[in-house]
Amino acid sequence: MARSTKESDSQEVPKVSQKNGGGAPKRNLTAYFIWLGENRARLAETVKPNKVLKAAGAEWKKLEDKSEWEEKAKADKERYTKELKAFGGRID
Repeated sequence: MARSTKESDSQEVPKVSQKNGGGAPKRNLTAYFIWLGENRARLAETVKPNKVLKAAGAEWKKLEDKSEWEEKAKADKERYTKELKAFGGRID
């Protein structure tokens, strides 16, 4: 008896796309990621590309006053909550 090929045995299963959940609002950013977005270019000029995140993490830890970015993160969280509520999603 001949072996069946792998192609004939497999059933095609559609892949579920996790991208933006069908129009769901974009998630909120943390204070660190807002800060990183503002400072990534500056850090990329001083260190190798594969060391940017490590340098960013070290600099973020040393940063004493993070209130500017924490306020921006809080505003972004409020935006996300409002948009999610309008979308009809579950708020955790």
